Amino acid sequence: MKVFYKDMETLHQFTLELGFHEDALQCKNCAACNAFVSHGFIYKKQHNGDKKPVGKRVFCSNRYGKSGCGCTLRLYLAADIPTLQYSSIHLFIFLSALIAGLNIQKAYQKATGTLEPRNAYRWLL
Repeated sequence: MKVFYKDMETLHQFTLELGFHEDALQCKNCAACNAFVSHGFIYKKQHNGDKKPVGKRVFCSNRYGKSGCGCTLRLYLAADIPTLQYSSIHLFIFLSALIAGLNIQKAYQKATGTLEPRNAYRWLL
C-alpha cells in the first residue's frame, strides 16, 4: 500500500474508496484483505498553536465480521516528514543555505525562523 500521497484530497479520496481496492490491499501484520477502514486524520501542532492535518489512519478492522488484526496504518502527505515538526520544504531551505555557504546557525534560522540551532544538528545526522 502506498504510504505517501501528493495532497490531502488524494489521500482522503483513497481512504474513502478502500472498498474498491480490497483485493490489492493487504495488511502487513496479518495478511488480511478487505479489512481496512478509514480511521481519522493525523494532525501536527503548528508553532502558532493551530493543528494542521498531515495524514490519515486506516484501521485493519477486527469488528463487524471483518477478519483484521486491529493494527493501525498511517498514511502521510509527501510534503511532510512524519517524525519532524517541520515540513520537507524547511529541510530543503536549510540544506540549500548550507550548500550556499551559510553556517549552521544562520541556515537553521533562515529555514525555521528560530535563533536556537540545537535541532539543526539533528537534521544533519
